[in-house]
This record gives sequence, structure tokens and C-alpha cells, in this order.
Amino acid sequence: MISIVDLTVALASIWLAYLISLAVYRLYFSPLAKFPGPKLAALTLWYEFYYDVIKRGRYTWKIAELHTHYGMCRKLSIVQISNISGPIIRIR
Repeated sequence: MISIVDLTVALASIWLAYLISLAVYRLYFSPLAKFPGPKLAALTLWYEFYYDVIKRGRYTWKIAELHTHYGMCRKLSIVQISNISGPIIRIR
């Protein structure tokens, strides 16, 4: 018989393996992986949340700052690419 502790450890291990594989995919194998940008923005939408909610709408200015650092075309989040000479491209 499997104990609750063993089941909890197994589920936590599976969840951790999923998160690690998702991070590796988003950083190295995603179609957006070839575009430059902050690694945290490539991993999660919390990067945008921080600047929009915690910093009270400063994400627009952060995009301009990131363009000066990373160049004309850069990754905004896990589903967005920003091109300084054109519109934001949403993948999903």
C-alpha cells in the first residue's frame, strides 16, 4: 500500500520535473527562444505583472528601456515579441 507521504513526494517530484522541463523548453526550444530579452520574461508572465501592477503601469517605459538594451526586436513575454519599427506580435 502506498502511503500519503510517498504519494505526496511522487506528485511533488512530477510537478517539479514538469516545471523544469517547461523552463528548458521556453528558454532553449521555443520558437521565441531565438529573440533576445530578459530570461525571466521568457519564463513567466510575472515579469509583465510586476511592472504593470506593482510598479503601477511602468511596463510601457520598461519596454522602451529594454529596446535600448536588446535592440530593435526583443521578447516581451512568453507569448509576445516587440519590434520597435512595428507592432507587438502576439504568438498565441
